[in-house]
Amino acid sequence: MMPADLRVVAFADILGFADLTENNPVDTDRLNLLAGPVGENVWAQIEATKADPLAATFIHFHRGVKYAIDMATIEHRVTSIAFSDSAFFATARLHEAVQIANRLLLHSLWQKVPIRVGIAFGTFAVLGFDSRTAGSATANSAQFLGTAVVRAHAAESCGLKGIRVFLHPTAADLVGKPDHNPNGVVRVLSCPEDPADNKARVAKEVNYWPNAPTEGKRVWQSLQDMWQACPPAARHQYHATATAINRMRIALGEPPMDTLRRRTLPKRVRPRA
Repeated sequence: MMPADLRVVAFADILGFADLTENNPVDTDRLNLLAGPVGENVWAQIEATKADPLAATFIHFHRGVKYAIDMATIEHRVTSIAFSDSAFFATARLHEAVQIANRLLLHSLWQKVPIRVGIAFGTFAVLGFDSRTAGSATANSAQFLGTAVVRAHAAESCGLKGIRVFLHPTAADLVGKPDHNPNGVVRVLSCPEDPADNKARVAKEVNYWPNAPTEGKRVWQSLQDMWQACPPAARHQYHATATAINRMRIALGEPPMDTLRRRTLPKRVRPRA
């Protein structure tokens, strides 16, 4: 019996997409407009984005997936499977999957699309993809499976809140291995929540905060805009996100925030010469 390949798999999912779909009509004309090239349609696309949050969220997410994949394929092999409001990415090493997750998450935050990512290690096999139309029947099939798929989904849906990148214990075990984490490029934090409180026993998360101050400022202001506009039932997600980002920044030597509801980030105090 030939075992399936061992891979690191990242699973990304849009938060609150079910409620967004229930509360907004599915306008296929707007979706096709936003999915098409910009060109002379730029103003129509801008107006469609403002008028249709469902279409804007959906298209921005899938553009982010394409961006993350296009960047990844320059450096290494990756298998990606995107459908509806989620996507899977399979790579050979942990740092590759984390890089994809970080790019997608930061791009999504900038575009005001809330996502969460789970990363795991295990088996992964793709049997095939198929799309057929026969008469009035259309059949689309994406056949893939493996323990890494199950575990990545479990990490993302473990119960911990916020726009974050969670490591399944199988992925957390790879952080100390040089081939999976060369030169410590994967930055990891301990989750402050009790791992016993979540189904997948997730205890580690990725520090995805960008090194560039301008990018951090842009992402933080987008988060504040999302927090301000979100329904009351979703506020805990943004509080958890801001709390996690505060810990990420502190781990990178930045000063702690006195309040999470602020549009500007505190600057590092440099000692006088």
